[in-house]
Amino acid sequence: MAASLELRNVYKLYPRRSEHSVQGLSFTCYPGEFVAIVGPSGCGKSTTLRMIAGLETVTSGDILIDGKRVNDLEPHRRGIGLAFETYSLYPPLSVFENIAFNLKARGVPSEEIRRRVEYVARATGIEPYLQMKPAQLSGGQKQRVNIARAIVREPKILLLDEPLSHLDAGERKQMRIELKRLHEEFGMTTVLVTHDQREAMSLADRIVVMNEGVLQQFDTAYQLYAEPVNYFVASFIGDPGMNLIPVVFDHQDQHLAIRFESGWTYVDLETPAPLSQPVSGWLGVRPEDIALHHRPGPKTVAAAVKVSEFLGEQQQVELDIQGVALRALVDGDLTLDPGQSVAISFRRWYAFDRLDGHRIIEFTEGIPAAAR
Repeated sequence: MAASLELRNVYKLYPRRSEHSVQGLSFTCYPGEFVAIVGPSGCGKSTTLRMIAGLETVTSGDILIDGKRVNDLEPHRRGIGLAFETYSLYPPLSVFENIAFNLKARGVPSEEIRRRVEYVARATGIEPYLQMKPAQLSGGQKQRVNIARAIVREPKILLLDEPLSHLDAGERKQMRIELKRLHEEFGMTTVLVTHDQREAMSLADRIVVMNEGVLQQFDTAYQLYAEPVNYFVASFIGDPGMNLIPVVFDHQDQHLAIRFESGWTYVDLETPAPLSQPVSGWLGVRPEDIALHHRPGPKTVAAAVKVSEFLGEQQQVELDIQGVALRALVDGDLTLDPGQSVAISFRRWYAFDRLDGHRIIEFTEGIPAAAR
């Protein structure tokens, strides 16, 4: 039966380090929820998972499973299953024996072991390989064994630490589908640590975004993409990444003015200035929110094509606006040549404060949607 998981103001400080690896981390996973933890290398995501598992001590704060504080509970008493990025299978043992190893150590009856191993083997697609040795398996098959070994314990919470990072692109895509299906079939609360935002966004109900040990935003994939709370989340979520250009947001004749470092100023004559004073910040616009037009209009800006990369249904275009570089995703059937003049507009864009990185305003078609 799935369990809830809660972290309350959790800190982790390693000996001989001056800064905490995890700082004041708080979030809650509901029973049966799939949560991913993402962030760059060294952000504290694997440390967080290891604290949940009981493999690392908590410096301060609390970890609760089904409302019960488990900080001092040994890993095998927390009701968790854990699969790491390294398979750590026993080479002399068969696949069946690898999956059954922990059950035998706990004294589970032989018939019950066989029933459970065969069930998870069918669910993970490794039933034909039960009598094989790990050396006879592909990387994807080994990872299935690794995950089956975690699931066979019937845990309340399944913890996955970068389980797909050693697989090639094709196996990784297939395993994402398998993980989603397994989560739905077994109904366990699942926490996945990954550096791959695409993996997190395709699998998780909600995502914890971390940077330098601090939670930046905990939300659905859509909200992280559409409503990033700060510069870091905006830059980390999205593929290709958001264009982030240093500017000053100001007003001119009561209308919004954007001053670029190149010296060029754009004044939006249709939008009243939402700020009472100039603010140094970042103009953020996603490549897919840049629209190309056949001719200039009241809401367009002239740009020049630098280079385009054909991607099939879409093409990625590098643009230059008065010395400002932008990356756009547009229809693949458009003919765009280097040096060609085009008119562009922004369907949606964001303003982030340069000082603290927080979002100041979101604009949709030039209309301020939110302000701090």
